[in-house]
Amino acid sequence: MVGTAALFIAGCGGGADPAEEAANQLAEQIIENAGDGSVAVDIDDNGSMNIDVDGEDGSSVSIDTDNEGSVAIQIDGDDGGMAIIGGGEVPEGFPIPVPDGGQVISSIVGSSDEGAGAQVMVQYPAGRFEELAASYQSWIDGQGLEVTTMDMSTTEAKMIQFIGSGADGSGVMISVTDAEDGVVVMLVTGN
Repeated sequence: MVGTAALFIAGCGGGADPAEEAANQLAEQIIENAGDGSVAVDIDDNGSMNIDVDGEDGSSVSIDTDNEGSVAIQIDGDDGGMAIIGGGEVPEGFPIPVPDGGQVISSIVGSSDEGAGAQVMVQYPAGRFEELAASYQSWIDGQGLEVTTMDMSTTEAKMIQFIGSGADGSGVMISVTDAEDGVVVMLVTGN
């Protein structure tokens, strides 16, 4: 329901202040009538939007967009769990290095009572596969982890994965893929 409301609200932005405020209030009322809790909607003149939904059970969802098409979603559960889904930025404190020159496609951060984890996907220009694979091989080998390397390259495509496991239950997975339109790197960490 929140996704449907977000699409509805996105079409309401950009009007004069009274119309913008009316659209915000209408969107809030539609979402509030769909369930229990409270809703706050803010649509800026520049096309940015923020929707905050707070459930009566203590859970919440926040959706933020900007005028460049970037979307970030934060979900906080009533059990203390949390997830942030977004694109365009490497999460603060992300422990795996992200070399310059790439574009962050997506990022996800989550936590619960059982642990925490994060995933970042970055796309680089074509021709950087060997450089990135060597860089990540060197990095993971220096982390004191038990490392498994899987080279899944064929004559048609190149892909290599590095999986590192720590004695404390932590781990990382790094995948470097030579894709048709560039090099895609997926970085995952968790404990």
